[in-house]
Amino acid sequence: MKRIFLLATLLYVAVACTSPDEQTCPGGGFSIEVEEGRDLVGRIAYSDDSPAEGIVVSDGYSSTITDRNGVYQLTRHADARHVFFSYPEDCRIQSNNNGVPDFFRRLNRTAKGPQRQDFTLYKSDEPAARSFVFIPMGDPQMKTQAHMKRFADEIIPDVNSTLEAQTLPSIAITLGDIGADNSSMFKEIAGLFRDMHVTFFHTIGNHDHDGTIPVLSNESAKDYYLRSIGPYEEAFCPVNYSFNFGDVHFVVMDDVRYTGNQKYSNDLTDEQIEWLRQDLSFVPRDKMIFVCMHTPVRKDAQFTHRNELLALISQFAEAHLFVGHTHYSQTYIHTDFGKKIYEHILSAACGMFWHGTIAGDGTPNGYGVYLIEGNMLKDGRYKAARYDDDFQARIYDASCYEQWAGTDWENYVLANVWRGNEEWTVELYEDDVKTKTMERFSDYDRSVREWILYELKYDFDYYKKKSNLYRAIPNSKTSRKKIKITDQFGNVYWEERISTGRQYTSYK
Repeated sequence: MKRIFLLATLLYVAVACTSPDEQTCPGGGFSIEVEEGRDLVGRIAYSDDSPAEGIVVSDGYSSTITDRNGVYQLTRHADARHVFFSYPEDCRIQSNNNGVPDFFRRLNRTAKGPQRQDFTLYKSDEPAARSFVFIPMGDPQMKTQAHMKRFADEIIPDVNSTLEAQTLPSIAITLGDIGADNSSMFKEIAGLFRDMHVTFFHTIGNHDHDGTIPVLSNESAKDYYLRSIGPYEEAFCPVNYSFNFGDVHFVVMDDVRYTGNQKYSNDLTDEQIEWLRQDLSFVPRDKMIFVCMHTPVRKDAQFTHRNELLALISQFAEAHLFVGHTHYSQTYIHTDFGKKIYEHILSAACGMFWHGTIAGDGTPNGYGVYLIEGNMLKDGRYKAARYDDDFQARIYDASCYEQWAGTDWENYVLANVWRGNEEWTVELYEDDVKTKTMERFSDYDRSVREWILYELKYDFDYYKKKSNLYRAIPNSKTSRKKIKITDQFGNVYWEERISTGRQYTSYK
């Protein structure tokens, strides 16, 4: 016996075939003969109803591709909450009414029998982008209406100005902690991104898990975790997914194992690694891989699936990690899998939780801007909000800061180069003549520390020790000084403004 249920919309068809003996799922004028053991099926077609073959589809646990009729069939995982597809590079990315990319459908977890979810793709009017701009953004972390207003007034216009200054296609992603333990505001926060002149994908962070729900008696850690991500998924999207843009395959994963009451660990699960393995099996090896998560990997012994993650992505032409969480800037370079894998740790768009215009290491509130050409990352910089593109460092007059004044530090030219790493060079020029290569060292930015202690009057350790500080003893105390910064891409930045204060509460 076969029963037909039709529920058609412009973009998808959802059909629940509720009789256990059904073998056909009709919908949208195309019936699917359900294979034995499969209970999640659907068809992906282009807007002219021609079949979309070779599209990767997943429930977040296993993956498959559509056949020549555009049909996919999966065995739904018991914990699956969505079915989604990976946008191919030659299709326009559609968004829902709240500005979130439209690539997924929510599943009925209690339904019996096969479920059907259909999707429609829209071919791009332009050839697939080979060069494009990528904007990763760490930790907007909006907790209040005042935070949302600052984001709308400071970050959104700056991103839009950055995009208006170039002609390439663009794509963007948040790197977690979009909200701040305020799940009731998530949909409102998500709606802010509609005002961006670029499509934003999203990543979940520890503060995007719902910390208000209590742990139930006899509840497993897995079940609690699934409940904790519910409000985020309702407002934004699934926590593990992938998509393609140009010659880059983007993978987004939740690496926060949330256990309640603001407690969590950083890692991936066996199930996530298996999902990643299946997802990457459909990606040509000459593609570049961008993995976007919230917390850093680095060489953290607690991140037990580090090696599996890096081994999987190291098989591709080039691979990069993009993460946030720290509220400071760092580039960590992995070298233990036969090639360099760069981990770009982005400082926070909110800086130090919207208290001022900087994060705890002195990095200004802002976001990343990267240039992609084919399967290579060709250029990148950190864009400080409300500052020029070339604002990449601050030089300090040590005598103006209590914790440097009256010490040997007064003999040095000191600079905070927030994205500096071992592949950068910073040189001191005196009266337009190079006199020293500056030494990179690790310490607190004392101007930031004094701002937090004396201006904000916080005794909490918000200031961050970092290795992006540079120093050199000049030949003359009276010479006119400036520094030349050369990054790993060969970009040159000059800075000669000397900072003498600790006023970071507002822009100046």
